Amino acid sequence: MEYYRKNQNAKHFSKNLWTLLAESLKIYVLMGVYPPNNKKKRYLKMAGYKITKKDGYYTYTAPGHNECKCTRLHDPQDVDGGQLINGLTHFLPAGGGTEFAANPAESIYYILHGTMKFKGEDGVETILEAGDSVHIAGGSPKCVTNVGPDTAQMLVILLPKK
Repeated sequence: MEYYRKNQNAKHFSKNLWTLLAESLKIYVLMGVYPPNNKKKRYLKMAGYKITKKDGYYTYTAPGHNECKCTRLHDPQDVDGGQLINGLTHFLPAGGGTEFAANPAESIYYILHGTMKFKGEDGVETILEAGDSVHIAGGSPKCVTNVGPDTAQMLVILLPKK
C-alpha cells in the first residue's frame, strides 16, 4: 500500500493490479483495461458472470401471457458462452396466466409466491404452491393460471434450442 501512495503513476499500477487479479482468478468482468505493452489502446474481456440487482430487470410482453408482468433477469448474451434465459413473472390474482401452447425451449418453472394451476400436454391439472417446480421438455404444450387470492410470482428458466 505504501508503494501505491508514493507511486506517481498509481493509476497505471492500479489498472495492472486489477488485470493481474482478473487473469489469475479467471474472472473476466466487462471492463476496459490497458494491455501489458502500455499502449493506450483499450480492449474488453467478456464477463464470466452478470449480477442483476432487484431493480435491474427489464419488462417485456410475452405472447400468450395474460394479466401478468413479465420481467427478464438474464439473457444468453449476458455472459461468454451463455445459453440460459431467466425471468420472473408476476401473475395477477384469480386468472393471470398463459395460454395452452408449446415453447421450443426446455423450461423450469419455480413458484416463489402464490398458488398456480399447471396443465401439461396430458391434460392433467396440478396445483403448484410456493417451493414447487415443474420441468418441461421443449415443444411440450402447457399452461399456468394463478388460482389464488394473491399475486403469484414464478421464476422461469429457459434453455432455448440451438
